[in-house]
Amino acid sequence: MLGGFFEFWLKQNCLIQLMTGVFHVVRSFQRLFALAFIFVLPIQLTACKEKAGGKSTPTPTTKNDAKKTLSREEKLALAKKRRIEKLKWYIATTRGPTKHEQSLKASIELVNLEPKNEEFRALMKKHAKNVDYQNALDRAAKLMRSRGPVDLNEALQFAEKALILNGTSAAHLACGEIQWRLSEGKRRLGDVAGAKQRFAIAHVHFTEAASLDNSNDAALYYRAELHRLKGATTEDQAKHYQRVIGVGKTRRAYHSLANAKMREIEGRVDKALSAFAGALNSLRRLGNSVMQAALTKECYLMRAELYRRKRDYRSALASIENVLQLAKNDPDALVLRAHVRLNQSDYDKALGDIEKASQFDKRNAFLLALRGHLKMLKGDRDGALKDCEEALKIDPRCYYPFRVRGELRMAQADRAGAAKDFQTAAEYGPRIAANHYRYGRVLQENNDKKGALSAYSKCLGLDANHWRAYCNRATIYQLLDDYSKAFRDVGRALRLQPKNAQIYLQRSKIRSVGFRKESIDYKDGQWNAVLTDLNSAIRLQPNLAEAYGQRAFIFRRRKKFKEALTDYNRAIDFKPADVYIWHGYRGLLYAENRQFQVALEDFNEYLKTATSTHQIYSTVQKERARIRRELKRK
Repeated sequence: MLGGFFEFWLKQNCLIQLMTGVFHVVRSFQRLFALAFIFVLPIQLTACKEKAGGKSTPTPTTKNDAKKTLSREEKLALAKKRRIEKLKWYIATTRGPTKHEQSLKASIELVNLEPKNEEFRALMKKHAKNVDYQNALDRAAKLMRSRGPVDLNEALQFAEKALILNGTSAAHLACGEIQWRLSEGKRRLGDVAGAKQRFAIAHVHFTEAASLDNSNDAALYYRAELHRLKGATTEDQAKHYQRVIGVGKTRRAYHSLANAKMREIEGRVDKALSAFAGALNSLRRLGNSVMQAALTKECYLMRAELYRRKRDYRSALASIENVLQLAKNDPDALVLRAHVRLNQSDYDKALGDIEKASQFDKRNAFLLALRGHLKMLKGDRDGALKDCEEALKIDPRCYYPFRVRGELRMAQADRAGAAKDFQTAAEYGPRIAANHYRYGRVLQENNDKKGALSAYSKCLGLDANHWRAYCNRATIYQLLDDYSKAFRDVGRALRLQPKNAQIYLQRSKIRSVGFRKESIDYKDGQWNAVLTDLNSAIRLQPNLAEAYGQRAFIFRRRKKFKEALTDYNRAIDFKPADVYIWHGYRGLLYAENRQFQVALEDFNEYLKTATSTHQIYSTVQKERARIRRELKRK
């Protein structure tokens, strides 16, 4: 075995040596061919030229021979030509933040080499203009890092100078950003006309920047934001934010912000909160600038608003505190904190925030109206009305004072005056969903079904997540006997508020009325869906008396006396405002089961409060009379 292995190794070794030898032979032939190519090719070329009758210059064999063939002037001309070509190539390929300055230096050198060349002179003027443009733009950006209005005005001068020198997308973007921030300053000083003018100019600049560069996600995002602030519909807002997302993640901050706004419009609050967290991380990479600070503040405020909608008031207040750390006594943050505290019914602290915000924004009609709203909730109606009147003196076209005054008139049962105020609020704030909702509510109470239906539809066109508008519109559709649309609207409200017992109760009523209209027997399986909704309502709100009463009615119709009596007892035990109604229904249940004494007690309790217009009033009277006759016979 060992001998076989040795023989195999010997053969392999010989093979390797053979291959190595062949390799060296091939390398030798390659070197020979290379030498032949170097020395023989020039001779062959010369011979070919001579055969063709041409004359060829003798090829210099040494460096000294080559130098002797060119004169000094020729060498200088050749060097100049090469330098010009190199400078042209440098200008064409220069990139980076200092490209304009480097290109200007190169073009000046070109003019020095050929002073009479008009092309080089034009090139030098162009790059000189670009350097001035870049310097102006850089100066504007540097000044924008300051938050003072004087610095912003100076920054605007440099940005406009850059725009005159070179109307690029970046110059329009810088002008738009500064005009936007100046419009906010005007608004806080109470100069509404000046704020609107600056706002309109900013919109023009952002639109122009986006048209010049479709991939400028910053310009697309700011244009989308201006559309939102102008009160665009949710569909229009979604379309503009989608354009920012479609550009791609060139600057992740704007992409994340647009994504967060899209999720907010869709009503996906948790995903929107996650997207805002990603946007905050991306904004930290933008560096320190006025727009970065403004966008960071906006992110925190939007997160606080989303937490407020989720009723997570602790997280909302934490986000607002982050804003106040960035800008102490920021009016927007103080106003939002007042709203959160209003939701917590902490009216005193909310009023303190409004008073503090008013110190920085003294002639703000909206703030005065908000203060009036808080006073109204505290019971100070005279103070609330006074604030509303003062707000209307500052800005007669501000919608919020009309809305608060409308609420005051509703509390005084002045429905005509309230309807007029809510209508004015909807006219002056046509893009505010809450204005149309309140106008629809007062029209509904005035029994104007068509007007209320139109107002609720406008509200939902502006805010597709307004669940109360869906519920109220469902009620109107139910009154108009359009049960399919009523059921559709209450289903949408339930998707937005899946833990709201009142919506389950409303859906059970819509189903019940529809089944009664179709004369569906209570023992039919379709009524199980009504029972399911009522069970869900009771599970979510165990003290909801009406749900027990509605369920007891179905049990009564199904001849389930024990279950019906238990539910009627629970409905009465919770002592709701309409407790007399459940006494009437329980009395009818006792009468059906011939328990006449307790039935009479419930009927008497019912008739103490009930009016003749109530649906079971005549039935109760007839049953009471029948029971008395039977008891007399006995």
